[in-house]
Amino acid sequence: MRVKAFMGTVIAAFALLVLFVLFHPNYRPVWKGVFERKALEDPILEVTYFYVGQGDATLVRDVREGGKVMLIDAGPIPEVEQFVTAGFLKGTHHAEVTIAPFLREEGIERIDYVVVSHKDGDHIGGIPYIVENFDVGLVYDNPTRITGGLIDEMYSAIRDKKETDLVVGYAGMEIDFGEDILCQFVGPLREYRGTGSDENNNSLVLRITVGDVSFLMTGDMEIPAELDMLSYGEKIHTTIVSAPHHGSASSSTRPLLNLLKPEIAVISVGRYNPYGLPDFDVIRRYEALGTEIYRTDLDGHITLVTDGINYRITTERR
Repeated sequence: MRVKAFMGTVIAAFALLVLFVLFHPNYRPVWKGVFERKALEDPILEVTYFYVGQGDATLVRDVREGGKVMLIDAGPIPEVEQFVTAGFLKGTHHAEVTIAPFLREEGIERIDYVVVSHKDGDHIGGIPYIVENFDVGLVYDNPTRITGGLIDEMYSAIRDKKETDLVVGYAGMEIDFGEDILCQFVGPLREYRGTGSDENNNSLVLRITVGDVSFLMTGDMEIPAELDMLSYGEKIHTTIVSAPHHGSASSSTRPLLNLLKPEIAVISVGRYNPYGLPDFDVIRRYEALGTEIYRTDLDGHITLVTDGINYRITTERR
């Protein structure tokens, strides 16, 4: 009887494990590492979403000869990452140990554009290091006027680099990124005040289009900014979206997702983050649309390459 009871317990535990693996939102099947539509004819644009812990950093580059390079945010510094992980993990200077080595390995010495989506530490922490150690042409700042701490360090680094200019981005502004590539800020659509998350809602939102393939870089925009984006109508339909605010419940609203109808969602999020991100309901919203989900905490760096017709996805961890 004891043996039967023991075996029953083992079977029940195994069944629970199977259910956890199949339905837990953090589970990623090991065979889901590479996704390819068709062979690419002549690649034009490559987008790499870095794993930078609980933060954001994205590299965009025209892979044709003489093509331009853009970095959107640069992740946190150790102090910021230690704070957001509640001390569970040792902080990492991702600009120094992750982004910079990647750029150098790829032979990238000049970054034509740096985009500051907004001024939270998990997005701008590494920007001073990037500005100080690379040839940076133009920095696009979001429109809020706040100072202090890491923000002052960022502005100081930009001022000290004589060849680097700073401008404020706004909806409708285009970035000259190369032939056949439309690169335009589509948000914020107004100045957000009193929303409870003003800095997040005032994130610069960037849309990049190459032929039939489009990317939407969303920063940390939340519900007020997302609802305003609905005014674009079908024009905002997007192939690949970076999930706003790391997959937080405050973002990725159903009205916006129903309008975007993304084929791919990339969620930049840290392993073991204390916020429980990405939010379970957010994952389900994307899944309900048939959107393929990739996550930096599970997949590591995520790279998409497109020729304007097809695209190929590869991940660091397969």
